Amino acid sequence: MILIYNARGLLIGLLGAVIGLAAAVVSGMMGLAPLLLGAVWIGLGRRARDQHGQKGPIAHIFFIPLPILGVIALLLSVPTFFMDRTMRAERNDPRAAQLADDEESLKLVQYSGNLKLSRAIADHLIESSNAQIAGERIRVFTHLRGDAVLVLLQVPSLSRFQESARRQLLQEVREVTEKDPLSSGRKAYIAAKGIVAYGAMETPGQGVIVRTTGHEPLYPFYDAPVSTQPTSGPTQK
Repeated sequence: MILIYNARGLLIGLLGAVIGLAAAVVSGMMGLAPLLLGAVWIGLGRRARDQHGQKGPIAHIFFIPLPILGVIALLLSVPTFFMDRTMRAERNDPRAAQLADDEESLKLVQYSGNLKLSRAIADHLIESSNAQIAGERIRVFTHLRGDAVLVLLQVPSLSRFQESARRQLLQEVREVTEKDPLSSGRKAYIAAKGIVAYGAMETPGQGVIVRTTGHEPLYPFYDAPVSTQPTSGPTQK
């Protein structure tokens, strides 16, 4: 055959795939798939002895020996296990759900959360000296909680922003939070999100981040005690 060198390689390849996927589905751990896949391919893909005691060819798929593919699968299982652990920790962290609720507002309206503060930030950004920032239709969400303020920005073209523009974006938002009576004196958690992921962030714990990053640096905001005074109003388009 053109694609499969021998039938034994095909059967062992399919067996490893079935075992790996079944284990991942049952356990909920995707890292088990490449781990068991690699173990089966390495263990069964070696030369087998025939009835005369002679070693036959190594099982192949796409003309590549299965043990070599098995080693690659084992190497892939390492980062996959780390991803599993991160995803499980995030699912078990109630702060992830709180942040997800706040992020929903960015998908629906131009200004949300504390409308007065959100509009103040948006008005300041429209007058930015940076043409990229001033020309962008940025959605703003703000949330006041205890001694902290959270500012989430939806910036559709963020992936095209240079590092200097991302830093300026964070700086201009921080300037508003430092001067506005609603947020002055509060610890600021500022994050700008592109179409898919956060690409600029500033938090008290992590400082300034101007690359693609996860949600975790924002979680400490939700550890602040809930303020007894109203901190947000209805959303508005």
